[in-house]
Amino acid sequence: MPTLRTLAASFLALLAGCQARESAPAAAQLGPPAVAPRPAVDTSRVAIFPYDARRDQYIFQNAGPLKATALSMAEFAIVDSLLAACVKEYNQAQAVELEDMRKVMHKDYFAVQLHEERYLINLANYKRQLITVTNAKSEKVVWINCFYREGSHASWRHQLIEVDDGGNCYFNIKLNLTRRTWYDVMVNGVA
Repeated sequence: MPTLRTLAASFLALLAGCQARESAPAAAQLGPPAVAPRPAVDTSRVAIFPYDARRDQYIFQNAGPLKATALSMAEFAIVDSLLAACVKEYNQAQAVELEDMRKVMHKDYFAVQLHEERYLINLANYKRQLITVTNAKSEKVVWINCFYREGSHASWRHQLIEVDDGGNCYFNIKLNLTRRTWYDVMVNGVA
């Protein structure tokens, strides 16, 4: 059984060891823990593809000579804001159309239910594939291919997703970052 003197000596040694670590020279002390830098793109939702003239010829038909290019962090923010504005405009038009359809359906087919999620787009539910080019006018253009996250597209980071039909689970758009405009909005039809 340890004596009181042995316990006291052990306690003092432990206390001295702790004090020695606290009073280390300033050069040896570390600053606050480093914060890991945020990735440039949320790769759980976004895949970036380099422009391939052969593969992407149908995407940029009649666009003239194109060059592959990259996006800066500031340009990614512009992409997000333009995409959100385009979807907002699309949803506003769809909401009007949906309401008109509900009025007609109510009169003739009140058993049919029209669900908003089949007509309106909630961007939080979509993964995106991007291809960025510079056109003949030196304007940056981004093609964004969006598809519903819950789909079974295991290779979406490595292969462009192309489907027929599918409704608003699949849509794509072109953004002109230089002009801050969008065009060629294409939402898939329903079979």
